[in-house]
Amino acid sequence: MMEFNAKEISERIIDNIRDYYLENGAKGAVIGISGGKDSAVVASLMVKAIGNENVIGFWLPCNSNEKDKEDAREVAKALGIRFIEHDLNNTYEDIVNNVINNINIIDYDLLKNSNINIKPRLRMSILYYYAAYFSSLNKSLYLVCGTSNKSELYVGYFTKG
Repeated sequence: MMEFNAKEISERIIDNIRDYYLENGAKGAVIGISGGKDSAVVASLMVKAIGNENVIGFWLPCNSNEKDKEDAREVAKALGIRFIEHDLNNTYEDIVNNVINNINIIDYDLLKNSNINIKPRLRMSILYYYAAYFSSLNKSLYLVCGTSNKSELYVGYFTKG
């Protein structure tokens, strides 16, 4: 049985990211920082692979917990990356209210799955928008970094395009 060597695996991942960026002419990364472990690990790997000056962290609240924002800010500070907040609360509410008005919803329980899934998709759209913007601004490619974890991959839950 092979022993798990976190340092060796981390170094391999970092090398793979660095190689991918070099092979594809990419420079920067945008990443949603949720305050959780998955985004913190991905942000850390990106910083080690391409440098903290090339990684931009985003806090994208959508009816989110303030404690998560504090954690996200601490992650960005610890990694020395730029941290941008883009509030999605009004966008989310506008979408839900338009759906309710357009199809005259009476049973709000029917919206449960739609409401859950729209939040990560809004965040994904905003990350891609910023990636395109920073690519234009810096005249080099910025990529969106996904933060899916193994259990999400196992059940086939994908938000990132």
